[in-house]
Amino acid sequence: METAGLKTGRAAREEYADILPAIRDMRAKDLSLQKIVDALNAEGHKTRRGASFTAATIHGILKRAD
Repeated sequence: METAGLKTGRAAREEYADILPAIRDMRAKDLSLQKIVDALNAEGHKTRRGASFTAATIHGILKRAD
């Protein structure tokens, strides 16, 4: 049986699957979380709840993706 936390993590991974490669690429280029946030927000991307990205959001996405 899957716990609520696992369901949330899976949903987040699925939701951000399209931008995860770009996020990983930016991190590989040593961009800070804030620079990644700025790039995603400038491109018009939104979180799965429709908000702008924050450094904490990016950190969580990367943590769940591993």
